[in-house]
Amino acid sequence: MSQIVCSADMAAPPATVFFFMEDPAHHVLWMEDVEESRTAHMVPDGVGTRIVHLVREGRSRVEYRGEIIGMARPTYLALRVGHSSFQLRVDFRLAPTSTGTRVDLTCDPVEGSLLVRLVMFLFGWTVKGTAQRSLQKLGEIAAFKDAEDRSRQRGHA
Repeated sequence: MSQIVCSADMAAPPATVFFFMEDPAHHVLWMEDVEESRTAHMVPDGVGTRIVHLVREGRSRVEYRGEIIGMARPTYLALRVGHSSFQLRVDFRLAPTSTGTRVDLTCDPVEGSLLVRLVMFLFGWTVKGTAQRSLQKLGEIAAFKDAEDRSRQRGHA
C-alpha cells in the first residue's frame, strides 16, 4: 500500500476537533466501523497511551491495538495502529482556517507480510474512502459541539 492522504475542512476550531481525536472514548463517534474503543493504558501527556478498537470487518469484530506516538495539542496527533497481520502509522495535522480547521491525514504501512502489502496496495482505495468518511463525520460532530458551546456561552453572557 502506498501512502494514503486525505483532508477535510471543518467548521470548528482546532481545539474542538482535537477534543474528539485525542480521547479514544470519542473514536466510536466518528471512526467508521469502530464499534468499541477504550484506553488500555493512559499516559498523562498522551504519548505512550495505548488504545484498543473493536472494528467491524464483514461479520467479524477484529481487535486493533494502537499507541499514541506523537502529540502536540491541538495541532498534531500520531498513532501506530494495527493487528497481528500489519501495522499502520496514522498522522493527523490540524491547522486553523478562516472558517475553522483543516485536518490532513496520512496513513503509511509500517509492518506487514508481502501478501498483506499487496492486498492493501490493491484495495487501498477502500481505506482512503473509510478515512475520508471518518473525517467528514469528525467535522460534523466537532461543528455541532462548537455550535452548542457558543450557544451556551451566549446564554450565560
